[in-house]
Amino acid sequence: MKDCLVITELAKEFCAEIDRLSGCRISTRACRSAAEARKKYDGETVAFGNPQMIADAMPSMPNIEWVQSSWAGVTPLIDHDRRDYLLTGMK
Repeated sequence: MKDCLVITELAKEFCAEIDRLSGCRISTRACRSAAEARKKYDGETVAFGNPQMIADAMPSMPNIEWVQSSWAGVTPLIDHDRRDYLLTGMK
């Protein structure tokens, strides 16, 4: 599984749940803000979390291939110029 950057105010809690429920090895990195995500980004290809925070960090994350929003709404990502990744939302 590809490494995942978790970007939300509840990043540590989400990382713990991913570890507990995944059934496979997923390396997660918790970030509680877009600024923290920009600093911690290390080539991860998956981002999960708050769509606004992810959109704010996207320019600093060139290898992202998949974004999973933790919300149903993904408007901040749809409104972003970048479109070279798979986007999924909670429905």
